[in-house]
Amino acid sequence: MKRLMDKIQLLPGKMQGLTGKIQRLTGKMQELTTCLFVLILLFSTISIAWAQTPVTPKTIAVNIPSGAKQVKVIYVNLTDWEIRPVLAKNTVGATESLAAMAARSGAVAAVNGTFFNSYSDMQPHGTLQIEGNFAHTGTNGTTMGVTTANNLVFENLFIGIEGSINDSFEWPNNWYAWGINHIYTVPAAVVIFTPAKGKTAGSQAATSIVVKNGEVIDIRKGIASIPPDGYVITANSGAAAQKVANMFRIGDRVGYRYTYKQVDKNGQPVNWDEVRHALGAGPRLLTAGRITVDFKKERMTDPKLTTYKGLRSFIGVDKNGLLVMGTVGSVSVRELAEVAQKLGLYNAMNLDGGASSGLYYQGKLLTTPGRLLSNSLVVVKRTTPVVKQQSARAKAYYGIGLCYSAWQVKDYDQAREYFNKAIEADPNGPAGRNAKEQLTKLSGK
Repeated sequence: MKRLMDKIQLLPGKMQGLTGKIQRLTGKMQELTTCLFVLILLFSTISIAWAQTPVTPKTIAVNIPSGAKQVKVIYVNLTDWEIRPVLAKNTVGATESLAAMAARSGAVAAVNGTFFNSYSDMQPHGTLQIEGNFAHTGTNGTTMGVTTANNLVFENLFIGIEGSINDSFEWPNNWYAWGINHIYTVPAAVVIFTPAKGKTAGSQAATSIVVKNGEVIDIRKGIASIPPDGYVITANSGAAAQKVANMFRIGDRVGYRYTYKQVDKNGQPVNWDEVRHALGAGPRLLTAGRITVDFKKERMTDPKLTTYKGLRSFIGVDKNGLLVMGTVGSVSVRELAEVAQKLGLYNAMNLDGGASSGLYYQGKLLTTPGRLLSNSLVVVKRTTPVVKQQSARAKAYYGIGLCYSAWQVKDYDQAREYFNKAIEADPNGPAGRNAKEQLTKLSGK
């Protein structure tokens, strides 16, 4: 009887110990459940992002204060696709149909690009940068850049050009140019013409300095041939331009570089080094979701832009980086900004409009331009690494590694495996860097 009573007296202690173990196990299970729940959410988000239809056309009714508008849009997931400018017939000043430019580029979608002299010499107005090289530079409006990471940036960009002679950018060997591949009739103009302009450059009154492989090979009055591996500097007949022309001698080593500033030459510096493609048009419609149309700041005075209503084209991105491009009829530029805002865009700008407006998707024109175009924006398969997918995978692997190393699971071998996968997926991204730190903490465990 005494032995039985002793066992009974021990029961509360054993029960308390068992209760503690159950509580600790329950805590571990709750922590593991929390971990798994977080990972499920993470993988669900990634799966949804990866599963989105990459390029999708839609027609959307948008209500703005002046009335309902039918907007034709194309949504582009920039994970696997990129947008880039195309020159008509690959030449500045040529024209071509939107459908032809899209087809020869292998594009799934396209929209018209920057303004151009549609009734005269067909010269574009805005900046056009393709694979890092400027095919044309403009001086007003907003420029949309596409970075090497496939992000879109918008700037009131002013591009300066500084030249060197015999490897010196200092006086008396420094010179300047007004732009790239744009014909100016102003006597003081100095311009660089590259092979993107065609075969020849200059005029009968201008001085042409021919540069091949970085060396001056010819200086002449009048028109000159543009070397495939060089360019021609043309100095018009004015005294200031001729002063620049007189600086060069045959055999000189010649180079030039760009400076990037906001609005004009006196503006704040802009980091444009990571931009791979760019197209300038404008004005800016939205900045961080707010309507920011400013014709004066962007030096745009044409009443077709500032006042009249008409067919408009636009391009922009939402907060998640989803690209949206489209057309809408019978709106002013300010009303176009309202439309873009209603569509949920975060940053957006106006493109050329009127008879130039056009929208193309998989071989068909959703909006048909009324004329041939000087340039366009095309959506093509990405040719650079898919940074967003790498980052998403790395975050997932990093999250699994945390689950194995923390939350009292303490399976350090598995944790190391997934931290290493995170580093392999995106070594220089935040998840990869965090995984490296975790591996350091796990050393010795």
